Amino acid sequence: MLFKNATKMYKAIDKALWKLRCTDLTIDLTEIVSKRKKYANKCNAPYNKENEKKTITFRGTLLPNEVVTVKINGKPSDSVIHFLGKSVILRVADLKDQIARASLTLLSIPIRTTENTLTLIGYLLERILKIKGSNDENKKHVTRLDNSISFNTLFKECGLNAEDKRQRYEIRKNVKKILDFFKNQDFIANYELIQTPDGDFSIKIFF
Repeated sequence: MLFKNATKMYKAIDKALWKLRCTDLTIDLTEIVSKRKKYANKCNAPYNKENEKKTITFRGTLLPNEVVTVKINGKPSDSVIHFLGKSVILRVADLKDQIARASLTLLSIPIRTTENTLTLIGYLLERILKIKGSNDENKKHVTRLDNSISFNTLFKECGLNAEDKRQRYEIRKNVKKILDFFKNQDFIANYELIQTPDGDFSIKIFF
């Protein structure tokens, strides 16, 4: 088994997907499209004064999906999720060039797979992509993010239990393994582990 409590995790994932499948969302893009020509073009809405009077919306579920039954190795399985397309949030984010993309290779880290390590990988990947995006010279209106990550923030954001020194050491060791892999894949140029005056550690990322 991939996880010690795989059944519990499966139920949690199934519940989350059900909520995403049933949650309806409508996003009004009228103001954005009326002011920005490139968005109007992507919506196939001509950019002119008449367009300012039109209402342009995206409507859909948070994540269109369905559960299907298929045969795997000759045995029927009802645990297969079929995604029906992009969610409305992804469509709007793509329209506004707000999606950060990374190679799937970055998920192939040679590290013991646990719930905690998967959480760490996801957090570091997302945080580094945000830092990279905020430092893109072509995005003039984006707030620049600091390229340092505090371990206290990491523990809190990932919901990790780090009450004693041994647990903190294990988490730092896994973070280093992940960042070493990111460096070998040229996702980052380098990183530095810095000890703060209060005895905590932070990570400085270089691109």
